[in-house]
Amino acid sequence: MSSASPVVGMKAEIASMGADDSCGSSVSTESGSARRSSSIGAASSAARSCTSSSQQGMSARASQPNAEAQRAAKLAAMEAIEDSSFSNEHLEILLEREQRMLSALVTSDKAVKTPLTSEVRSRAVNFLNYLVDHMELPSGTLAQACGNLDVVCHHALGMEDIADLPGICVAICRILHKQDKASTVPDLREGRNASNWFLQQLRDAGYVQQETAQTPFHVLERKVLQVLSWQIVPTVDNWLVAECGRFDTATRGLLRPSLKWMWQRSVGMSKVVLQQRSTYELPPQRFARGLLCTGFIAAGLIHLDTLQPPALSNEEWSELIKSTQNGACPKCILDTQGQHRTLQFLMLATRSTLEEMQEDALELSKIVREAMSAKQSKQVI
Repeated sequence: MSSASPVVGMKAEIASMGADDSCGSSVSTESGSARRSSSIGAASSAARSCTSSSQQGMSARASQPNAEAQRAAKLAAMEAIEDSSFSNEHLEILLEREQRMLSALVTSDKAVKTPLTSEVRSRAVNFLNYLVDHMELPSGTLAQACGNLDVVCHHALGMEDIADLPGICVAICRILHKQDKASTVPDLREGRNASNWFLQQLRDAGYVQQETAQTPFHVLERKVLQVLSWQIVPTVDNWLVAECGRFDTATRGLLRPSLKWMWQRSVGMSKVVLQQRSTYELPPQRFARGLLCTGFIAAGLIHLDTLQPPALSNEEWSELIKSTQNGACPKCILDTQGQHRTLQFLMLATRSTLEEMQEDALELSKIVREAMSAKQSKQVI
């Protein structure tokens, strides 16, 4: 994937964006490479370099107007975000819904189910992807379908019920179709044909051993909705829309072309990650944060050292990022001040600490590398 970004030509504007240093106080205490130290702790480094009290006084007087401007800019950005559709309360509601959905327990007298194997879940995700495309649903529907499937499987569907898996997948997509296209009804016969095809695939793979009567779709749809408590699971797309909207508002649309580029990049990467990890293994909020952090690195807006996990060396982190970029190492096109401004606004938009951003960038990069390695191994075979 190319690391080219439409941000070229905006360096001066980015450098002028204000951000209060206190917003990233947790950042300046992080250890890391010399570049990260200069990027995040520029103010403190400059202060330490002063060798006389008079020089320190002159430096403080000179920086005071700039610091005041940064605080004013940060306050204006925060007020603009709170006045938008993506306020702090909006993120809190998303998080509360996500946590409630992923922790809720469905009362049942049945024994605990055996979780789907990764191979079976991968086949199910492929089938959901086919259904979403065939029903001409929005691209973000796949993440919604996978999230719903993960919750249903977590609470009410195991390897013992694998014969119901094709019908459950169709039922989930029928529900999402009705939600997106209320004026039309999904074709029942096409749904049954698709379900039969996937069921035969499971039989051929040895997962289904005997013939079983297929449950009607309306019964399965009701089962899905009951497990979900008649609510829709928040997805990675919900988080991306909210956090990109907050960043766009804070920066007054200055980096909108880059955000659009990152969104397009995330579509392909999301399919890869959805194939590899369930909603419980990588919750939507962390998923979106990982996409954004690696996206800002790929776009050249933040140097990769800035988000380097403490557990990895410079070389290890660089090699990991390169493995997700077709061997290319992204180059940051901004100077130290521009990177610092961008990082502060990203932290404000996601309401995250540097540690959280580093952790999720690492996790997402490892998943993508794993998927790409598996794909290359299959091609060799």
